[in-house]
Amino acid sequence: MNTDDRPLIECLAPRTHRAVMTGAAQWVVGAEQDRLYADLFDALPPERDPYLQRLSEGQLRHVAAGLRYALFQGARGRGTRVQSRVAWADFLEVSTPSTRRPESPAGQAGFGAAGFGASEGS
Repeated sequence: MNTDDRPLIECLAPRTHRAVMTGAAQWVVGAEQDRLYADLFDALPPERDPYLQRLSEGQLRHVAAGLRYALFQGARGRGTRVQSRVAWADFLEVSTPSTRRPESPAGQAGFGAAGFGASEGS
């Protein structure tokens, strides 16, 4: 586990990058990344996570919404329409209105004036 006292990610990142560049390793991307995220979520749900379990029920919903939104974006990016629609419906099921339409300009990134999620799943 990466901690302040044991910064594994910071120490291993250059080695991992070099390994990828030489073909000795590869990044976890696409459907494999989606499976990893879902497997991690299932193996340690937020309400059992030592850090996340301190969050309120509403905040825990944001964690679930984040996973579902990442899965939606993955399916959407791969052009898998059915999976994309299912993932978007799953996101809507656990997200709050503020999650669906953030006020932050960052929430608009990549969507222009259409807004966050305006045409997803279509």
